[in-house]
Amino acid sequence: MKKPGFTFLEILVVVGIMLILLTIVFSSIRMTNASLQSKTHQEVYSMLTEASRYARSGVAGSDWGVYFEYDGVTGAAVRATLFAGENYATRDTQYDRFTAFHDSIVFSDVTLVDIAPWSGNGDEITFESMSGDTHQTGSITLTTASKTTIVSVDSSGIPLIDYVQ
Repeated sequence: MKKPGFTFLEILVVVGIMLILLTIVFSSIRMTNASLQSKTHQEVYSMLTEASRYARSGVAGSDWGVYFEYDGVTGAAVRATLFAGENYATRDTQYDRFTAFHDSIVFSDVTLVDIAPWSGNGDEITFESMSGDTHQTGSITLTTASKTTIVSVDSSGIPLIDYVQ
């Protein structure tokens, strides 16, 4: 008569199958996070490019800009707002378009310097109507666990993106 229970071989097969399934699940999660992070980095660049293009085209007869909302202490990104107006505080809210960020996105460095008299704050970039020039130059460094991206803007108002890692 056979004793009830499992043989060593049966236990090894079950453990092996579970390890394979766990490997598939974890790699899928990792790939999804990497894709989401890459998308966010690209979205910041796209919003700056779009604001510059709208300003150069004279859309709504207004300047255009992007405001970056983030925790000043931890750098945790909250969202970015594409807006029409001379600055975020006096913008025309009917044109606002928001992009929320994933919790893993950190603005590790925001260095936006005013190169001309201007009435905004250091967390936004605006582009002048028709010319697309900007009064702020500098860079925004976005960091995640696996990637660092620097988006920079010079006085001509042309955003550039540099994937560091």
